[in-house]
Amino acid sequence: VMITKFHYRARAVAFKDGSLLVAQMKSGENTFLPGGHVENGESAPIALVREIQEEIGVHSSVKSFLGVIENSWSEEEILQHEINLIFEVDIPELVSNKPITSREDHLEFFWLKPEEFESKNFLPMPARDLIRKWIAGEKSPWWGSSM
Repeated sequence: VMITKFHYRARAVAFKDGSLLVAQMKSGENTFLPGGHVENGESAPIALVREIQEEIGVHSSVKSFLGVIENSWSEEEILQHEINLIFEVDIPELVSNKPITSREDHLEFFWLKPEEFESKNFLPMPARDLIRKWIAGEKSPWWGSSM
């Protein structure tokens, strides 16, 4: 029997000057949207503002709900399953031409252009097309799945 671990997460789309704010595990090979776990009793937008504060030490505000991406992968014989609620976020203190200081030892943050999604292994895969469509002006709610 395979063990399954479930993750309920809020993720940020912060887009400035043609680039998307992304995170990467220092030991990892893929990039992903900033954010993290929603705690019990916490709303997703509040969790996202808290996570950004914890991760990079800046204030953010949630502007709008963009959609949902469900994702699954296996890690050390554990099936990981996540639901990501994706929000457009404004982070006034960050500018796209200055390095971002991470407050998390295992994470780094940087700006990524949409044409770099493949070369920087931006995951989950459905996010690539969804974000490109959103940048191009498609504003209807998203749903994407890697399953």
